[in-house]
Amino acid sequence: MNSARGGLGARPEDRSGLRALTAAIHGGLRAGEIGGIRAAGGVGKSSLLVHLGLDALQRGDVVLHLAAAERSLTPSPGVGPVLAAVRELYDTILGGQHPGWRTADRAAFLVAVERSRFIAPLSEPVTAAQVLAVLTRFRALLDVTPSLVLVDGWDASADTLGELRETLRTFGSCLWAAGASTAGSQGDLLDVALELRPDGGQVQAYVLHDRGQPLGGPVPLERNLARTDRPLTDEPRPGASGCVLYSGGAAGTEAAFGQAAERFGVNEVNYTFDGHVQVRSRGAHPLTEAELEAGDVSLSFVAHRLKRDYGEGNMLRRVLQSLWHQVGEAQEVFVIGTIQPDGTVTGGTGWAAELARMWHRRLWVFDQEKGSWYTWIEPTGAPEGPSGWVPGVAEISAARFCGTGTRYLQKSGAEAIAALFERAFGR
Repeated sequence: MNSARGGLGARPEDRSGLRALTAAIHGGLRAGEIGGIRAAGGVGKSSLLVHLGLDALQRGDVVLHLAAAERSLTPSPGVGPVLAAVRELYDTILGGQHPGWRTADRAAFLVAVERSRFIAPLSEPVTAAQVLAVLTRFRALLDVTPSLVLVDGWDASADTLGELRETLRTFGSCLWAAGASTAGSQGDLLDVALELRPDGGQVQAYVLHDRGQPLGGPVPLERNLARTDRPLTDEPRPGASGCVLYSGGAAGTEAAFGQAAERFGVNEVNYTFDGHVQVRSRGAHPLTEAELEAGDVSLSFVAHRLKRDYGEGNMLRRVLQSLWHQVGEAQEVFVIGTIQPDGTVTGGTGWAAELARMWHRRLWVFDQEKGSWYTWIEPTGAPEGPSGWVPGVAEISAARFCGTGTRYLQKSGAEAIAALFERAFGR
C-alpha cells in the first residue's frame, strides 16, 4: 500500500486525473495528516472528494465518506438522502466524467466500490469530535480501518484537530475535508490546504500551503476533475467574433446551428471521429482515441439515466463520447428535440441534456412537438418558485455554448435556431 494516500498515490500507471495535484503536494497525504479543500458553493468540492475516493478505491483501499446532512443531490426514493446523494455523485462521475474506464472494467470496479466504500451522514455543525466518534465506531463495529476518510461540509481549519490527528495516525489513515471556509484563515492547522477557484466552466486548484510551506500557485486539474456549477461569469457576453459554438457538424440540428454561427461570424468547434459523417468542415476537430476514451461512458449508465435501452453499439458510444466534449467545453447548452413525459429528451442527444443537468450548465431545449423553448430549473424542494422544465425565450448569454439535437430537424426547430442567433447577434 502506498505511503502517500488520500487518493493521491504516485503510481505511474494510475489514470485517475489527479497526477498534477499529486506532484504539487509531494505524493499526497500520509497517515495522520489532514488536508482541507476550500471553495465557494457549487465550485466542485464534492466532485473532487469523490475523485479522491475513487482514486483510493482503485488501489484497493477502504474509503469512509462522511457528508453533512444538508449536502445532497436529488435523492432516490426510499433511500436516506445523504446516502443517496453521495452514491449518485459516485455513479455520475463514474458514468459520465471519470476517464479511462472500459465497460467490463467499470462493471468489476462497481462491485469493488460497494465492498470498500462506506457512506455515513453527519449532523450539522460538523466537528472534529463528531468525525472522530464516527471513525472510531466504524472501526469497532466493522473491524475495518479506512485508509482514507472524506468529510464533506466541515470547516476543519476552525476546529481542534489534535485527538483526531492522533487517531488517524494510529489507524494508518488520512483525511480530506471540504467546506466553504475550510483551509481559511486558520488553514495552517491543516497539513495541506487547497482552494478551488472557477475559471469559466473549469476549476483550478491553488495549493495554499503544503506542510507549512506557502505555495499559492495554480495547479491545472485534468479535465472534469472538478467542475463549477456556476458556469456563467458576471462578465457580459462578447460579440459574435468572441463566441464559440461547440457542436458535431452532423446533418440536421447541428448543421443548422453551424450555418447560423457562420452567418453571424461566431466561431465553431465541430467534434468528429473516424466513421462520423460530418456535413460541416468549418471548425472541424477530430477527436483522438485518447480524447474519445476520456469521454467514455457505459451505455448501461446512459440507459438508466435516460430510461431507455441503447444496446452497446460502438458508433453510438462514440457519439456519446463526442457529446461529453461538446457539453464539457460549453457554459450553456441548447438542444432541439422532444421532452418526454419523464423529463428526459428523446434520442442520443438526450445525453447532452443529461450532462448539462448533471454539470449544472444552463440548459434550453426546443420541443419541436410543442413549438416552444423550455429551460431546466433544478427542483430544490421549496414550495415557492418554478422548477423542472419551464417555458421561456432562449437567449445566448455566454461566450461558449453548445448546440446539438435531433437529425430530424423540423421547420419549427430550424426557425427557433435562426431566431436564437438573431436575438443574440442580429442587433
